[in-house]
Amino acid sequence: MKFINIYLSPLNVFEEIKRHPVSLAPLAAVAILTAGMSVLYFMKVDPDWFIDYTLTSSGKQMSESEMEQARKVLPSAGVMGYITSVVAPIVTVIVALAYALYLFVVSKVLGGAVSFAQTLSLTAWSAMPQALGVIVSIVAIAMMPAQTSLDSMMLTHIDPLLVELPPAHPWGALARNFDLLTIWSIILVAIGWRAWGKSSWLQALVVSSIPAAIVYGGMAILAVMR
Repeated sequence: MKFINIYLSPLNVFEEIKRHPVSLAPLAAVAILTAGMSVLYFMKVDPDWFIDYTLTSSGKQMSESEMEQARKVLPSAGVMGYITSVVAPIVTVIVALAYALYLFVVSKVLGGAVSFAQTLSLTAWSAMPQALGVIVSIVAIAMMPAQTSLDSMMLTHIDPLLVELPPAHPWGALARNFDLLTIWSIILVAIGWRAWGKSSWLQALVVSSIPAAIVYGGMAILAVMR
């Protein structure tokens, strides 16, 4: 079963999806799990605490009157749950499509014969490590106290797994957004790329890691500039 083999024997999975691409079940699984995680969190979090935490963690100094006005404007935790449960899966799909398009274009530039359907399947199956991260977060959310931030439940991210930075810390955004399982996904893409194109490991790793390097490198530059 591919859902197991992608962790144990990814090369066999990639050889199969090269012959029979457009298997988007893993992408759907990640999207559904992400939506479920969002709904669960906003069902469990203390709604009043969540609003206050959102305002105080923005890094802006606000008077009590400004805080009160902002509380009236911000959507409630319940509304945020519905919004996030819709937006998060959409973002997941858009990112996968963009990455698959990038791999397709690079393949054509390098003279490869890989189709967009194949790169999309490669992207979808390589995202499966992130599904494990979401499952870990769901378990943590199910047991969390009501006054807990969502960021602190992302247990495979640099923050909170390795460090715990204040919300307004210059490196906070990078630490909270960098999922260490991304490295696993990059390696999976490299395995598939190398198998399909008979390329070197160096080329495969460079191609698979460029998008992440651009995104997180940009965040690092912003952190340095702050």
